[in-house]
Amino acid sequence: MKGEIRTYRGYNQEHGWVYGFLVINEDGWFIVNTDVIWLQENGFPGLEKRLRVNSMSVCQKIGFDAQNGKPLFEFDIVDVVLPQVPFGEQRVVRGVIEYDEEVASYRVKSYRNFKEFEEDMVYDSQPLHDDVKCYLLGNAYEHPELIKLNKEI
Repeated sequence: MKGEIRTYRGYNQEHGWVYGFLVINEDGWFIVNTDVIWLQENGFPGLEKRLRVNSMSVCQKIGFDAQNGKPLFEFDIVDVVLPQVPFGEQRVVRGVIEYDEEVASYRVKSYRNFKEFEEDMVYDSQPLHDDVKCYLLGNAYEHPELIKLNKEI
């Protein structure tokens, strides 16, 4: 991703996942390309270079990378390896990355029944920080079946 600034991601019917700045106006939700090399060669893209995206698919980059080096976004589905506690074993929990307004940070939330996607269904919530290992599995928009009935792995 060298030479690129990718703040948001959204799903475009024709092009698949697109990355860039988010623009919301009366015409809909759009992603404007922010590839630095493209901008240097072509100048500021303006709104004519925007791509319409499904508003339900839009998510923000969270600033952490998965173990394979790929950036993580809101609503990504990850397996999180929790640190060992004294006299315990490591645990792996599957969950969805969400922003928690109460603590003003991203967390991996595990749901009993993802179909409901309600706050009272959360049974585990892990903070994201540099010591937490995340393995990217997919995202909730394309792969909700990965977390339908969550349990410890």
